[in-house]
Formats: sequence, C-alpha cells, structure tokens
Amino acid sequence: MKVSFLHDAHQKRFEELRFEVRDEKIRSDPKCLALLYLIAGDSHFFIKASPYFNTTYGVFDSEAMFEIEEFGSSSLKTLEKTAVNLFSFNDYVTPAELVDNLENEHFQLVLNAILLQRDGLNRGYEAPEEKMYS
Repeated sequence: MKVSFLHDAHQKRFEELRFEVRDEKIRSDPKCLALLYLIAGDSHFFIKASPYFNTTYGVFDSEAMFEIEEFGSSSLKTLEKTAVNLFSFNDYVTPAELVDNLENEHFQLVLNAILLQRDGLNRGYEAPEEKMYS
C-alpha cells in the first residue's frame, strides 16, 4: 500500500523507528508496522509509548505502559488502546470509541494504521538507505 504520512516529521520518525528494528522479519511484520506508524504519528504518544517498544525483540510492553503512563485526553487514550489492539490484540476498541473519542488527526492515523496492518508495505514505500552495515 502507499503509506500516507501526516507530515514530514511523521515519516522521518517512522523510518527512524523502523530502522532501529534489526530483524527484517519483525521490521516487515504488519503488526509492528502499524504500531510504529501510530507511535511516530503523534509527538505525545511517541514520548509515552516508544520506551516500551523493544526494537531488538519486537516486543511492546503495553502492560508496563498502562501502569506507568497517563494519557490524559480521551483521544490519546483511544489511540493508545488502538495501538495495543493492532499490535497484540490485548486491548479492545470499538468503532464507536474511534468515532466518538479520536480527534481528526488521530482518527486519520488509526485509519492509515489499519490499512498498513492489513496491506503491509508490499508496494508504494521504500525505506531510504535501509542498510544493515556502515
């Protein structure tokens, strides 16, 4: 799928996060891609969620994140629940929650992340200089 980013900083952050994932299988996993896309798309969510994603093993410690982090707005909380659901299916978000709680930018992020998880990066995206050597 052709990945739609909200802005240049979103794309840059997504590429940086994805590059940190050293295992090609994990880096190309649609669940991982959707999670990284959401984390990269909102600066507040990035600050709160990125420390809980282990790039070596492709593990997202959402339980620790839930216990430690406060997400404040219902939009950010719904974004967080959606990220967990897309990555591990451990949290549930209803369509009504998405429609009622998400701000416009977060709603667009979620829609694109769902498409990214469904379609992966089969076409329309090339990671720049994705080398595993220096």
